[in-house]
Amino acid sequence: KRIESLTKLLEHHSCTRELTVAKNHIDGRGMSLLGRALQRNIGLVKLDIRLNIIGDEGAKCLATGLRYNNFLSILNLTSTGLSGNGCALLVDGLARNVSLTELDLGFNDIRNLGCQSLGRLLLKNTILRKLRIRNNNITEDGAIPLFRALRKSCRLSTLDMSSNYIGNESVAVLAEVLICNRTITDLNLERCNITKSGCFSLARALRTNSTLRILDMSMNPVRDDGVQALCDGFKYNHVLDTVCLNMCSISNNGFFKVLESISVNSTMSTLKLCYNDIGSSPPASTNQASASETPSIADLYDKLT
Repeated sequence: KRIESLTKLLEHHSCTRELTVAKNHIDGRGMSLLGRALQRNIGLVKLDIRLNIIGDEGAKCLATGLRYNNFLSILNLTSTGLSGNGCALLVDGLARNVSLTELDLGFNDIRNLGCQSLGRLLLKNTILRKLRIRNNNITEDGAIPLFRALRKSCRLSTLDMSSNYIGNESVAVLAEVLICNRTITDLNLERCNITKSGCFSLARALRTNSTLRILDMSMNPVRDDGVQALCDGFKYNHVLDTVCLNMCSISNNGFFKVLESISVNSTMSTLKLCYNDIGSSPPASTNQASASETPSIADLYDKLT
């Protein structure tokens, strides 16, 4: 009854601009009503449905609404029980949509099938600006087609791939894309199983990329060798503003390379290095020779000054 009243309001009145119905036990049937309302509504610009288990049935109904709606610009479907098939259905609806600029599909289970569908969407869609697909059980088989689509996508500015096990091979493809891509400004690769190899690939792209402003590499096991590779890219980059390297197993040696790179970088204003091994003392069992090889923060400062 309540969802019926809400959808009737949306069908006949266009004064509501933003609607948030998070965690309201809306299911596939409820989404069929909302999808129908979207076909007629000409006022709503933001719809937040997160934490409702609408599933693939709901995605199909929503896709029908999006196919005919030319006003909605922000859609949040975080944690709504979507599978790869549901994502593919949603993509079908977005293929004709000319208004949606932000889509959040985080914490679902779209896997590689859904990610590949999104890649095909980006090849045709010139409207979408922000895409977030955090924690969706995506591997390199899904990520690579999506990244390749960015070669031709001329609009997407924000991409959140965090907490997906995409690894170094797909990051190498992404890095090649970033060399020529001129739209991505915000890239989140937190907890994506990227190691030293992936860092070398990204560093090559950072040397010439003139668009990326925010890069989040937190919770990847890049260690000192990986961060040193990234720093080689930071030295030549003239647009990066924010870099996040939280929980990356960086010690003082890696920290020194970071300091060295930002000392010649004129644009980086925010650097996050939480939960690393910076400033820690060598273990008690470590001999004197190896302890002397581990610089203290004071030593690092003296070297830079």
